[in-house]
Amino acid sequence: MAFVRWGYLLAGIFLLLLSQAVFSADTGDFQKKISLSLEPGQRYSFPLALKNITEITSVTASGDASSWFAFGGNLEPAYRITNLVDQSVEVIIIVPNSAEVRDYSAQIKGNDKILSTVEIKVVQPLSKRVLTISDSITDINVKLQQLQSIQDRQTKLDNKLSEVIIRQDKMESTAGDSFADLKKKALEQESYNKNLKALEQNFNEEKGRLEAAVTSLESEKAKLADEKRRLEKVTGSYLLGSSPAGILASFLIGILIGLALVKGVRMPNLALPRIPKAEPPQKEPAVSFRPEPVKLVPGHEREGMERLRQFKYDFRPRRW
Repeated sequence: MAFVRWGYLLAGIFLLLLSQAVFSADTGDFQKKISLSLEPGQRYSFPLALKNITEITSVTASGDASSWFAFGGNLEPAYRITNLVDQSVEVIIIVPNSAEVRDYSAQIKGNDKILSTVEIKVVQPLSKRVLTISDSITDINVKLQQLQSIQDRQTKLDNKLSEVIIRQDKMESTAGDSFADLKKKALEQESYNKNLKALEQNFNEEKGRLEAAVTSLESEKAKLADEKRRLEKVTGSYLLGSSPAGILASFLIGILIGLALVKGVRMPNLALPRIPKAEPPQKEPAVSFRPEPVKLVPGHEREGMERLRQFKYDFRPRRW
């Protein structure tokens, strides 16, 4: 009988321990994780629903934002629950003014059991955000103006590039025409040089022939001059010695001179025959150096005179 009583006692203790483990303080699933966005200096509060409270529970906060949490109307850092019924606890979050803009986290615990995890995102105040948005809009407008300016410059560059391409096409066309003209002129110059070389060659050949002809004429002239001197000697000897009239005149003049010297007789006026002077040669067109055939007449005087006249006529000074 005593053994049965001890068994009931042990079963009661076990049930008590089990009830404490199963029915300890807890929250609903919708508050297991809470996400908030708060500004520096902002105060925020919400009710934390607790259920299954089977023992005295101390509600506290931990984490890098634990100092921002308070519980109850008296803003207690730790809230103590003594009445074991389902109830809610007011959780107050006060973000300090010095809080940096970043993410924070904290855990709400009941007797070291995590009841809820609170993630806090500290953001800039609305006024600053409006200013930031305004600054962003201003920056966007400035960037839009810069973009418009860049687009305008790009348009101008495109227009200039089009002009450059058009001018390049014109220059290439003009260069092609100029090249064709230069090629044509080069061909004409080459043809002219060939003709000039042919003319120079013909001129040199003609010059050689003329120089050879001049040399031949000078040689012929020298031969004719020698022949002239020889004929002058022969003609002089005929005129002074071979002519009968010359011999008779020389004999009479010698007798008169001798008488004048010996007896002092005055010389009479003798009418000696005059030899007609040769007429000066007329300017006539130049003739060749080839002498014409001499007309032979009876008598040595006529033959000598004709030879002399013909020789003087052929070798008279000419104007080249």
